[in-house]
Amino acid sequence: MGPSKLHTIARLNEDINFDNDESPGISKGSYHNQRSYLSLYEMRHKNLSMHPLGLESTTPQKSAAEVSQLKLESLILDKNWNDKLDDFQLEELRDGFFDPMFTKPEKNTADYYDSYPKRIKKRTYSIQTILPTIKQFFTGKFKDNCKNKWPQVLKFVLSFFISFVLCVIRPSGVWIGHNHRYLMPIAAILHHPVRNIGVQLEMTAFSILGLVFGLGWSSLAWYVSTATKVVSNFQGGILFQSLFMALMFSVWLKSYYPRFMYFGTSFGMAIIYTHTVELVHHASMMRWMFFRDFALSYVFGLILSLLICVLIYPHSGNESLMTHYNDTVKSFRELLVGMVDSEQFNNKEKMSVLHSKMIQSLNIDLSESFRDFFNQMSIAQFDKDHLEQFRNHLTSFSSPLRVIPLMNMLFDKEELEKLYTNLDTHAEESKGKGSSNGIANSNSASSSQSPEVYSASHSPFTPKGTDLPHHLTGYSEFYVKILKKTFSKPVFDLILEMILVLEKVSMALTAYNYDRSSKRDPKSVVQILEEVNTKLKKKIYRLDITYKKFTQSNIFSQDLLSDHESVNIFLYLRYLRNSSKQLVGVVESCVTLSTDIHWRIQLPQYPLKKALHRLPKQCAIDEGSDSFLRYFETKKAVDDIFERIYNSYTSKHAYTKPLNENERVRAIDHRDFGLHTTKNTYRYRLWQLSRILVGPEMKWTFKIVFVIVFLCIPAWLPESHHWYANYQCWWAPMSFYILVHRKPTGGYNKLLMRLGISVLAMFWGWAANQARHYSNAFVICTFAALLCVPASINLLWYGNPKVTFAALISFTVVALEPYSIDDRSTLNTASIWKNTWITSLSLIIGILVSVTINWIFWSYKARTELRLAMSSLLLHLSQSYQSIADRYLYRDTNDSPTEMTLAFAHIREVRMTQNIDAVRNLLKRARLEPNYISNFNADKYDTLLTSCQYLLEKLIEARISGTYFEVWDRDMNKEVTRALLSLRRDSVASVIFVFYVIGNCFRSRNRIPKYLPNTILSRKRLFDYLSAFTSHTDPREHTNTHTQEHLGTQLLKNKIGKFSQPEEKYESAFDDDVNFPPKQEFSVDEYQRLHWTEVYGVVFGKAFTDVCEAVQNLSNCCKDILGEEG
Repeated sequence: MGPSKLHTIARLNEDINFDNDESPGISKGSYHNQRSYLSLYEMRHKNLSMHPLGLESTTPQKSAAEVSQLKLESLILDKNWNDKLDDFQLEELRDGFFDPMFTKPEKNTADYYDSYPKRIKKRTYSIQTILPTIKQFFTGKFKDNCKNKWPQVLKFVLSFFISFVLCVIRPSGVWIGHNHRYLMPIAAILHHPVRNIGVQLEMTAFSILGLVFGLGWSSLAWYVSTATKVVSNFQGGILFQSLFMALMFSVWLKSYYPRFMYFGTSFGMAIIYTHTVELVHHASMMRWMFFRDFALSYVFGLILSLLICVLIYPHSGNESLMTHYNDTVKSFRELLVGMVDSEQFNNKEKMSVLHSKMIQSLNIDLSESFRDFFNQMSIAQFDKDHLEQFRNHLTSFSSPLRVIPLMNMLFDKEELEKLYTNLDTHAEESKGKGSSNGIANSNSASSSQSPEVYSASHSPFTPKGTDLPHHLTGYSEFYVKILKKTFSKPVFDLILEMILVLEKVSMALTAYNYDRSSKRDPKSVVQILEEVNTKLKKKIYRLDITYKKFTQSNIFSQDLLSDHESVNIFLYLRYLRNSSKQLVGVVESCVTLSTDIHWRIQLPQYPLKKALHRLPKQCAIDEGSDSFLRYFETKKAVDDIFERIYNSYTSKHAYTKPLNENERVRAIDHRDFGLHTTKNTYRYRLWQLSRILVGPEMKWTFKIVFVIVFLCIPAWLPESHHWYANYQCWWAPMSFYILVHRKPTGGYNKLLMRLGISVLAMFWGWAANQARHYSNAFVICTFAALLCVPASINLLWYGNPKVTFAALISFTVVALEPYSIDDRSTLNTASIWKNTWITSLSLIIGILVSVTINWIFWSYKARTELRLAMSSLLLHLSQSYQSIADRYLYRDTNDSPTEMTLAFAHIREVRMTQNIDAVRNLLKRARLEPNYISNFNADKYDTLLTSCQYLLEKLIEARISGTYFEVWDRDMNKEVTRALLSLRRDSVASVIFVFYVIGNCFRSRNRIPKYLPNTILSRKRLFDYLSAFTSHTDPREHTNTHTQEHLGTQLLKNKIGKFSQPEEKYESAFDDDVNFPPKQEFSVDEYQRLHWTEVYGVVFGKAFTDVCEAVQNLSNCCKDILGEEG
């Protein structure tokens, strides 16, 4: 294990070493009135050197801080923060402490959420509103599902209907299971074939294994309960003990390891059935035939579903993954199309939706599909390593696009129309470039399509205060016009080429997957990919040549970095160019996919420790806990990556400090207790076991087993066991066991929906038997088909598994129970009704308790979990901010981030994105829970999650820009660096402290303190002193600076005069073939490196300033949720 990491606050404090200046008469403790930063008087007598980069500028170093400083000043204009609390001119210099800035509490005159849309609580219904809704339903998503997902419904209906028909046929039904033949369609329902072949095989194997163990356990229990006459007189007690022990095992196993869900379900069903169906008092009275009836009917249902899964529209798992790959590529293309679409390129809301869609498609949808693919056995066409390489290249390609400034002034509508006109003209002259014209046409076609399911409220662009004033500099319009004339055409050409490349990649993925609609051979696609990849490299080279010419001209100066819009354009160029370079790797990895295409059996590759807690997607949906399982999985994944980051040594410098074995390492994570501070492994294992025995899974197990035992008691009493078995009353505990689940609690609407539809299904089953001639086979099958189709649609298209299972089980039991009677002469209205209402009452009790059990003690509450999730999310954001400040911003000299550091950062950002999305799904569940006492406002949590997502995007932007510059090189000398140490510490520590306090308030359910450090003022104080140090230089240097400023002003006037000529001369000055007069002070590569270092410095400062603003707004948001002390 590597040494523990030094944190940002401690590192900055280590460098602040000043003598203690104690004044008589006052006790200051650890405080000092000798400031760690230098006074302005001292600065006037210091010989401070000019900016180390040496770029010509009228404002040395100030340009990098100017944008952030003006932004901070604009933020405090409307605030009453001038009346700060007095700090008595004392400073804290102890290690681990900092000096925050506090302001007097603000009085909230308006609701913080007035600017956010409210949910519609009441809706009035009328004929005018209902008819359009019905029309939209059948012409919208339902129509698309009918076109694309009808094979799913076909497979589900076939599995249920065929098994139902086999039970209705007298000879086959009697052979399959006599009176309990209906277990075959029930097994087909629970193990329906709408899954991958590998998942279906695994599920069938687990279910058969659980069935074998359950029947074996029950056989032993029956043998023991009838071994002697004394024991047989108390057979109910033996069966009770056996059922209690078996269900304690199966329920806990299903809850703790979801991967064993089907093993536990089959095991538990076998236990409940064999322990409640009959009660005998002697071994000679035992009828072992009912063991055979249950096993045979259940296994036949499993085999039928497996055969339909394999033979009818088989799904290997390969298609789903390739479809998500293709959707991800298309989302990239849509974003690039929007960037050059004259109708939506400057529409902030639409571009935000496209940006969010790209993130959702790559980091969530594709990632989940990728995990599912490697978590199951499948029949695949592609090599695992090639698929992973392609996924990694797509992630690298999307990283610059994720932080690219979409709202910039490089393009305007007139400029884009002019470029498209020139493109069309050029295409007519050159037939070889017709593909670009196709892109232009497809661009206009794509622009008319609006995104479907993505909301701009989830976009990082929506929070207030993200725009800077446009009056930052006097020459903003002039600079923008220069950059637009220089770079608009090469950037436009590059974007069009990137769109074309992505289209070819999408076409290649379709061809590789052997789609029937594709007429292209995969081998011919490779040649097309290589051709477009060569053209893409040429476009990148042309943009590089244009940029080099620009940097060598006298037009290029440091003053460009003082303009906010110019910086955005430079970033747009840089990130787009980086993304296009990564696109080259995407094409190459796509070509690599074609080198080894053949069918192969792909065994599960997921780590066993994680695989036991993860279910395949459709299985998780059937269980009813898809969003919950994904939330807990993503939370564990985020915890793991932070633990790996904190316990890895990522510095380039060798660690020479000797380790002290007696030194106690501070636990930094909830899992560090076992990994670092506990040397006795047995004690730690004992602690883990105790956690399991008193954990929520065990509490849930006790509660469920208690209910099942209570419902089974009549089966073990001599006075009641006869009617209990005769009227199939054991379906009360059986239906409860099948339908109950710990995570999805639900409210009254879920209870009414599940119970209401189940009662309708029971009535439907009674009507099928009550029809003419009583229990006619053709009538029953017709009723079954009419019910199965809408039930399958409800399950597969709209994700309501428990409602569908309850309805189909209720219908199957009620319809087939009277039909299974051997003596058909006894069938009449009275007997059918008597069997129906008693069995239906048992089913209603099981269905009713399966929902309400989650409302009583030891219940799982999504709202409680949401509060804990927000605590973890805020603390993870704090740790991300701390990691960026420690490893990127204030890193040691010549210790740039390593490959391992960057890899950890990518993993952390992707998992944090997935975690935020999982918390959103948890919030959706929390909205559905009944609200008795707590004042829960879901809209406030939604706003808080939007702010957290915005914070994450800003941290990603800061991390990327922080990789390319060192803050220490930006200071004028070591004395300035030494002077700013405490201020930098205070700025960073204030943010970390606010995160820490708010996160722990969510965990402990405490109110937010009235006084919190003001992060905006702490950062403004840093920039104020930075500006003061820059402006108070040596008088001799100030004279030289004044001379340079005068010369720079004259040069700028000459430039303005040059470009104030007629329009045709103005345009010719920026022709692509113009040769700019070069500069001779630096080499081209060095000059470009210095320039981009400055640009990234500006971006990093702006990102951290936005973080400070967001944290301040975040604290106000949390105060509105948790309340404020005082």
